[in-house]
Amino acid sequence: MTAQHRLGEEMGLVVTLTEAFTFLYRVDVGNGLTENEFDHVFFGVSNQNPNPDPAEVSDWKWVPIEELEQKLIRNPKEYSPWLRQCFSEVVKHKLQELDRLQALRNGRPVCLILDREQAETCDGR
Repeated sequence: MTAQHRLGEEMGLVVTLTEAFTFLYRVDVGNGLTENEFDHVFFGVSNQNPNPDPAEVSDWKWVPIEELEQKLIRNPKEYSPWLRQCFSEVVKHKLQELDRLQALRNGRPVCLILDREQAETCDGR
């Protein structure tokens, strides 16, 4: 089963995904249990709001990446071990993506438009 398919099933999103990186992690989760996983991280862009399947997703929230970074620093135990481990790599890949986009725009700042209101403030428009 593909990540794109599972994203549709779990979050109700139809998005083209690109694999960014993989990583290994091993964590003692208590009671003699250990998670030992090889994980794949994918990126995609959507202007849809998720419609999660309650049987798959208990909670979700849109959070700016800077806010998530601060929350991970202040309260790391509130987040899964795999997120804490891979977050810096996620940020690195996203920054590289923005650098590539900026280079394509001949050094002009990149604006990622999320909604029409933001489009009016992007690039002085």
